[in-house]
Amino acid sequence: MNTCVDVGMENFMIEVVTDKVISLPKHRRVREVVVPSEYKTKTGALFKSRALQYCLEDDVNILADTDWIVHLDEETLLTENSVRGILNFVFHGQHQFGQGLITYANEQIVNWLTTLADSFRVADDMGKLRFQLRLIWKAILLILLKEKCGKNHLSPYGILCSRENVGFKVFF
Repeated sequence: MNTCVDVGMENFMIEVVTDKVISLPKHRRVREVVVPSEYKTKTGALFKSRALQYCLEDDVNILADTDWIVHLDEETLLTENSVRGILNFVFHGQHQFGQGLITYANEQIVNWLTTLADSFRVADDMGKLRFQLRLIWKAILLILLKEKCGKNHLSPYGILCSRENVGFKVFF
C-alpha cells in the first residue's frame, strides 16, 4: 500500500481473497474477501481461478466496468517501478489486457541454484508470453485487466495456482 501512495496514487484499494478468514486490520483501502467453501463456478474452476471468479460475482463485486484489476500472488513484491509501469499501461489506453514481466532474485541471492532455475521462468515469460502478446495480443495468463473484461472473458477459464491471491484494484 505504501508503494502505491509513494508513487502518488490516490484512488486504489487492495483486496485480499482467501479461502479462510485471516482477520486483516480494518483500513479504508483494504478489503478481505473470503470465498465460501460451498461456492462453485459455472465451469467448475478450482483454486485461484475459483477465488478470482467469486470476486466478480454480482453480489460480491464492487467495481465499475472502467476499473482495472491487477492480480498479484501472495509472494509478489510490488515496486514503485512496477506501479509506474502499470499506470503507464493503463493511461496509454491501447489494450484492455496486459501481462507484466516476472523477475526473480532482485534482492540478495540466497541460493545460486534456485536463482538460476528461476531465471528460466523469466526466459519463458519473455519468450512465450511476450511473443503472443506482441503478435496476437492474447495471453494465457492475464494479470492486468479491465473489470468488465474480467467478467466477460475470464470467467470460463481455470488457472490452477495457489490458495490465496491478492487483487490490487485501481479506480479512475
